[in-house]
Amino acid sequence: MCFTTGVRRQRQGGIALGKGFYLPRIVSARIGFEPDADGDRGRISNQARLGGMALQFTGPAKYISKKNLLAFEFTQLQVLLGTRLLYQSTVRGGAEKEAGFEQLSIAQLPFFTFFGVTETWIAARGRGGGLALWIRD
Repeated sequence: MCFTTGVRRQRQGGIALGKGFYLPRIVSARIGFEPDADGDRGRISNQARLGGMALQFTGPAKYISKKNLLAFEFTQLQVLLGTRLLYQSTVRGGAEKEAGFEQLSIAQLPFFTFFGVTETWIAARGRGGGLALWIRD
């Protein structure tokens, strides 16, 4: 990820994009999706790295191609130093949440809707309305 913005609520009931920010080059934020054999289910990973330290969230995900939408649930957390695992834990209900993932509707899950995808960059809007831009290293 190289750029992100949140949203702010307006008095009239709508939302407006908040101020965006660029991630400094010393911080690396990456998202990944490993599809299963069918291509519409799989695992998502979201990692932030500063120097040799990394914080990584993983969990189940499903891709809805008609809407170009990736819904997910982070259920695992790992802290790494290089490739060495320092800490691992479940988050947000862990195994229980993962087991019930298929029964959850899109309205109950966080998601990204991708509206721009090329070989070198991806742009998406999150469930909350914020925007994110990722570029290929």
